[in-house]
Amino acid sequence: MSNQQFLMPGDYFFGQYDGNLLTLLGSCVAVTLWHPRLQLAALTHFLLPRGQRFDPQDTHYGEAVFNQLQADMARLGTQPSEYLKGLFGGGTQMESKRGSDLNVAAKNVSFSCEQFELLGWRIDQQALGGSYRRLSLDARTGKVTCKDLQDCNQLRIRE
Repeated sequence: MSNQQFLMPGDYFFGQYDGNLLTLLGSCVAVTLWHPRLQLAALTHFLLPRGQRFDPQDTHYGEAVFNQLQADMARLGTQPSEYLKGLFGGGTQMESKRGSDLNVAAKNVSFSCEQFELLGWRIDQQALGGSYRRLSLDARTGKVTCKDLQDCNQLRIRE
């Protein structure tokens, strides 16, 4: 059985790992990065675009996640263009009754796409909106597996 590391909401991973990085996504958004030559992988899981105060260490928020991703790439002497990048999540099980301005999932998706655009990053893989998902990133190969979950009975970690 291969190694598996499960990321909870607010968790952040960047580095080498001999196994799979896993998370479950509802309205949250995950960013994936894969550096083929150096076999560096990143998986994030943020809950909201911004907190009340900016804390660069609090990766519960997208603002800190994108800040940390850029810092880690620079720390390792790599450039964003060297990575394959993905965006996943922002799902919901029900429509917001108050419109998209109060819909956390829509705000997370919008924020993530805006950040990619501002940074000039290309989205190589994406599964945004829709339903909940189980996401797996093989940190040895960069292969991303994203499975839509239609109901809560499918919220299993292991396949």
